[in-house]
Amino acid sequence: MKLQIQDVCFRYESSSVLENISFSVKPGRLLALVGPNGTGKSTLIKCIDRILKPLTGTVLIDGNDVHRMGPRALAQTFGYVPQSAASVFESSVFETVLLGRKPYVAWKEGAEDREVVWQAIDALGLNALAWRSVHKLSGGERQKVFIARALAQQPQILLLDEPTNNLDLKHQLEVLFLLKRLAWKDQLVVIMAIHDLTMAARFADELLLMKEGRVHGAGTAAEVLTRENIADVYEVEARIESMPEGLVVVPVERRPENGSRRSETL
Repeated sequence: MKLQIQDVCFRYESSSVLENISFSVKPGRLLALVGPNGTGKSTLIKCIDRILKPLTGTVLIDGNDVHRMGPRALAQTFGYVPQSAASVFESSVFETVLLGRKPYVAWKEGAEDREVVWQAIDALGLNALAWRSVHKLSGGERQKVFIARALAQQPQILLLDEPTNNLDLKHQLEVLFLLKRLAWKDQLVVIMAIHDLTMAARFADELLLMKEGRVHGAGTAAEVLTRENIADVYEVEARIESMPEGLVVVPVERRPENGSRRSETL
């Protein structure tokens, strides 16, 4: 299932947020959206998932416009994990993840639905918390619950807005390895917004570097994460080091606002 974004523009009232965004992602690929805060990464994900409607442009799945899909088909195609999700009810982890089966359940969940839920819970290492109230979990544990809920939808396209928010290093790695494995093993399209450039370089097949609502660079980590691009987009001087695990981005000097250069170790 190929995802294509064609000339997407979006505005909040008179403020332009996205300008002529175009790219495509094939099944089995993990795409990382990177760029400074406020550059439109979250808005782009919401436009893809039809939470927001682009001012112009189209979002296509195998050539079909997502805005012509019914709500049920859309929910069976897309799994979406926002930056922070709130649990309205005093529900357990199992009950919260079970909500991911809603697009498939007519009246009451069956044995197959419960099996899918347990698989998602197990994939995120949440078995010991299955019957605990989501309200009593830490921020990082709740984040993993909502990722599990999206997996329970069995989507073909998985959209995640800062999926490693509130996670310590160990759990960041667990989640990113899982997303990489899901993309490859289940041939999903996985798109995530992420701030950590080194993690993006290590786990993503492709990167989309955004600046002020536009695509500043697209391609592999080696093509996108150059010293010039990082200086242009982040206004930070950086050293790019090649390691066996992938590229490492090391900030080395802050660019003064007046444009003159001065040595300042971060």
